Amino acid sequence: MGIRPHCAYLLRYGHYSGVSILCELFLFTLLFRRFDLPPFLANAFSAVASLALAWFISGRRLFMEKKITPAGHLIWYAYQFIAIGVYSFLVAWFIRMGIHYLVCKIGVLALSFALNSTFFRTVILKPRSESIK
Repeated sequence: MGIRPHCAYLLRYGHYSGVSILCELFLFTLLFRRFDLPPFLANAFSAVASLALAWFISGRRLFMEKKITPAGHLIWYAYQFIAIGVYSFLVAWFIRMGIHYLVCKIGVLALSFALNSTFFRTVILKPRSESIK
């Protein structure tokens, strides 16, 4: 399979995730700058809120449409729990290194966007890879 189907999938994934990403950026900034939450906690809370929003925007429909099993749901949320912890650590670490908080958050968001999309496609949807196209 060429790169074209992967790019098309990433664009669709981005379209559905765009609103939740903007909300996550706003909420992180609010929690970190306005309420003085430590970067780790601000990122963790904003990421969980964003994940919940993404679920209500498109996740429920996508999981039903692709007939994701209960085991697939558990794997996806276990992955998200671990990933949010790792990404929150990275955001906090980069901020401690003196990098501007928005640069840290946007950089980690870009990484999480790519990794989440790849994980969902290769692990959660792998048994149904022919139906993704």
